[in-house]
Amino acid sequence: MSKSKLKIIFYSLAVLIVLVSVGSAIGVTEPGQKFGTDRSIVIWLLEHRVLVGVVNVLMMLGLCLINLKSKFWPRSVMLACSSLVALGIWCSNYATQTVFPSKQHNAEYFDVRYADTVLPDDQVMYVVQVGDDVRMFPREHLQIPHIAGWNVDGTDYTMTFCGLSNLPVVIEADYGLGESDLNVSIQTHNNLIFKDTNTGVFLQQITMESEFTDHKPTQVPNTLMSWSAARELYPNGQVFIYHYDRPLDKMINTAFQDALDVQFDKEREDEAAFPTLRLDDARYNQKELIFGYDGGDFQFAFSIDDARTFGGETFEVAGQELRIEYDAEHDFAYLVDGDGEQLPTHNGLFWMVWSHWFPETITLNS
Repeated sequence: MSKSKLKIIFYSLAVLIVLVSVGSAIGVTEPGQKFGTDRSIVIWLLEHRVLVGVVNVLMMLGLCLINLKSKFWPRSVMLACSSLVALGIWCSNYATQTVFPSKQHNAEYFDVRYADTVLPDDQVMYVVQVGDDVRMFPREHLQIPHIAGWNVDGTDYTMTFCGLSNLPVVIEADYGLGESDLNVSIQTHNNLIFKDTNTGVFLQQITMESEFTDHKPTQVPNTLMSWSAARELYPNGQVFIYHYDRPLDKMINTAFQDALDVQFDKEREDEAAFPTLRLDDARYNQKELIFGYDGGDFQFAFSIDDARTFGGETFEVAGQELRIEYDAEHDFAYLVDGDGEQLPTHNGLFWMVWSHWFPETITLNS
């Protein structure tokens, strides 16, 4: 083969390596969502991440072999190209879980007295009660780890949190495949996907469905309230505290503050932090924090104002008897079934996120 043809092959391969390395890394990290990368592309990259990595490595080996023969590039450039491939593979598989370290197996819990020295009265809390065990999770302390675990009577439980959705979802950690090890992977449509590094399963948080298997974790109810209410109602509860002790933590919070400002601004209904939501359901303000219930065959949502108006009333939704319980003294609400059992609702997430995922949702203001 002539040197000119070999040169064309060499540079074509080099360009392809850059495109695949950078493209795959961007596709499964936050920058890809800034560009509005379609969810199907993200899911394809997740499903074929090993194949993409192998192809990248093989192309790089081919480039090295050609360069050994023809010396098109100096060693320093080849080293830089190899580093780019390695960085792309690392970003695609490990970047987010490095930035957001899961606390599923090493979460720290403290008593109410200590937590009261750390938390302001108006801190948003998610309270989980399993039997006599009460765990309380401050929203601000979930924004970095996103995941916190604990054990009650031999059963492992995991709190998952997505800041972009403002969504806590609590699950039993074993969803049929044994001990799990959940880590942040990527978000699609402003909601996180978690990766179980023990099994390779990917779970979309808002649906709690596995992307490539039939597994679906059992959800556990949590109740949204202020720290002042939680402190009064559960004086013996244990509080999850994340100490923000890494230099990287403050940088991350600062970097993501602009995105959170967009999400919480009710005057900016026509935009989300990442342009992957429809924003077309005007039954509530797009930034309204709602309570969503996925009943399988139907979905139901209500706001805290709805709870203040209809609290205590029993009504039927798609054949299921429901009742919104409202604590007027502490201003919080939760949903129960006809037997008075609390249901696992999605508490305090943005209407724009819920209505995107569940457009047929039934509401009290329909």
